[in-house]
Amino acid sequence: MAPFMRVGPKLKNHEWILKSRPGAAGMSASLFEMKECEMPKELADGEALFVTHLISLDPTMRNCMAGPEAAERTAGSAYFAAMNWIPGEVIAWFVIAKVQESKCKELAEGDFVVGQGPLRRYWSGAPAGWEKLPAGVSPVAAMASLGVASQTGFLGAKYIGLPKSGETVFVSSAAGCTGLVACQTFKALGCTVVGSAGADDKVELLKGLGVQAFNYKKESYLAGLQRLCPDGINIAFDNVGGDCLEAMLEMINERGRIVLCGAMSQYDASPDKRFGIKNLFHAIAKQVRLEGFIVFGFTPEQNEDAKKTLTKWLQDGTIKDTSTIIEGFEAFPEALMGLFAGKNTGKMMVQIELDD
Repeated sequence: MAPFMRVGPKLKNHEWILKSRPGAAGMSASLFEMKECEMPKELADGEALFVTHLISLDPTMRNCMAGPEAAERTAGSAYFAAMNWIPGEVIAWFVIAKVQESKCKELAEGDFVVGQGPLRRYWSGAPAGWEKLPAGVSPVAAMASLGVASQTGFLGAKYIGLPKSGETVFVSSAAGCTGLVACQTFKALGCTVVGSAGADDKVELLKGLGVQAFNYKKESYLAGLQRLCPDGINIAFDNVGGDCLEAMLEMINERGRIVLCGAMSQYDASPDKRFGIKNLFHAIAKQVRLEGFIVFGFTPEQNEDAKKTLTKWLQDGTIKDTSTIIEGFEAFPEALMGLFAGKNTGKMMVQIELDD
């Protein structure tokens, strides 16, 4: 491979910073700024030069922007300690990068790696915390079906939902990345799965995967569940919160489990505008277990199970990788806004063309 040239008009470096936190108007693309920055210096021994290829877009990014007020009364929360972008600083998030140059034994030029790094076009550092992609798996497929959002779906479904073959499961936001993997995990473990999505084409996608589905913009959550699950549900996997969670509580069966993965409908609402659950007593009357989780809270053995099983399922066709790709490093803010507008099917990601 030819030596990497750190100069020239094609190799200007750029990074994304958070200019300011959302105010009363909520999230907008104007909160971000793309700045020109220096190219990495010559590598030291044990370092590699990376070029960002794919940027993961995830609902929890909204919580990263919120700042200390979002963490009120959650002192010591591992989630809010980790998910806190600082205004004026470069954003760090989950990316897939290509190794452009290497002076470390763990990585070779041309390797693709996944991990958490700066939203910067070119950057360098030690390989700690980065994993090479499995052989034969493309970067897009890896981002769509093996990344943190996908592991969230698998781990939450298997280890928090504790599914038994033959049970009926409902997954909200089922056509998003985490929801799709949760649906396919429950299916693989022998459950009947029902999902909700916000567009007819997403409903058809779910049906093609063997998931009964309804469009929550045309039919309320409660009406959809009453129609498709007349005998109730044993497990609910919630990515939405609000009236969706309320419908889950209404339809959950005795000793059911509600997996609290996200509350996307509430992230951009001010505290006084957030939805108040009115039927929480059902959790007591029906002896329901509601359990929230974050993906970083599982054991090493469970994490290894997720990685190995998802890789195997992707390779043998048990799960399908589904993604929405937005081209260009400069497209990051608008792509993130599109995620919250429901413009994605499966994993939403920004793809940056690689240099030859």
